[in-house]
Formats: sequence, structure tokens, C-alpha cells
Amino acid sequence: MSLVCAIPRRGAVYFAADTQTTCGSYGACIEAGSLYKLQVIGNFVVGFVGSVSHIEIALSILNELKGRRLSRGLIINEYLPRFIDRCRNLGFITEKANESYRDIFPSFLIAEGGKLFMVNKSLVIRMRTPEAIGSGCTYVINSINQEMKEKDINDNLVIAIQKYGSKNIYVNKIVTLVNTKTLSLEVRE
Repeated sequence: MSLVCAIPRRGAVYFAADTQTTCGSYGACIEAGSLYKLQVIGNFVVGFVGSVSHIEIALSILNELKGRRLSRGLIINEYLPRFIDRCRNLGFITEKANESYRDIFPSFLIAEGGKLFMVNKSLVIRMRTPEAIGSGCTYVINSINQEMKEKDINDNLVIAIQKYGSKNIYVNKIVTLVNTKTLSLEVRE
């Protein structure tokens, strides 16, 4: 399972992801797993959950779009059609499977500067409040909202993920952080 959350604050968006990587019923804590969940692509910061093969397709398209200004229109008019076309060309979408093609979409949070969008299947929403996707997202959002007394936003994110990680074996308590101001990754235990 994966967990990615983001908090828009003070003109930036702060991201955190757990470090658990799951394959079937096997889970491993690996730094590379969380680095894969959080990506810096040009000025975009993206946090993914979902199938690695579909995330790879999403990453290749987002790399083509880097340098562009992030907007809902860019995601709807550029990203989504390319994603569907590539999946169709790779055989992930066939005439028989068209009724369930939305299941191939990875969910992700994407930000540039202070703008945060949630992309869930083909739904694109501008978020102005803390958001989480993946395992335990409701629990983590509630925890973030309760912990916002802390001045360091990254501390709030780490506390929220670690609280949930203590209750769920599929979410690890080692956390990777990145924000749209510095665009640099940090790992905290």
C-alpha cells in the first residue's frame, strides 16, 4: 500500500510519503519505494499511488509536459488524452475492457508553486486544503488537521504518517518529504 499527502501553505505545497513498498502480501521498507512515490519533474512535485507500470506511463507524459504551467486544463487536455492513448497502444485498454479502463489510472497529487491538484482516475480537482491519497488517507487528513499546532509543516506530515503507520502494517513510519519551494527530497524516521 502507499500513502501520499500534501499540505498547501504559504505559497508552497509540502508533500510526504511513507516508505512501504508492497508486492502482493509482501511489504518492504525501502527508500527507493518512497523516492518513487514522490517525484520532482521540472517545477512539478508529484506524489503517486497505484500500479508501477501505469505510474511509469504517467511519469513519461509528465516529463513531456515539464516547463509548462500547471493548470487543470493542462491535466485534462494534455495529460489525460495522452495517458489513455498510450495505455490503448500498450494493450491496457481494449474494446472488451473499455468499461473498466478507469481502473488503470494511477492516483496522484501534483503541485507547482502553491497550486495543488488531485488527479483520481479521470477526475481533476484543485485542492486548497490538506489532501491525502492511498491507504489511510482519511485518518491521516484528520491527524494533520489536529496536529497543525506544530509550526513545522514537515513535522505535521511526519507525525500524521507515523501515527497511521503504527496502526497499519502496510504503511511504514519512515517518511520522505519534498516541497515546491526547495524541490529537494528528505527522509525522516
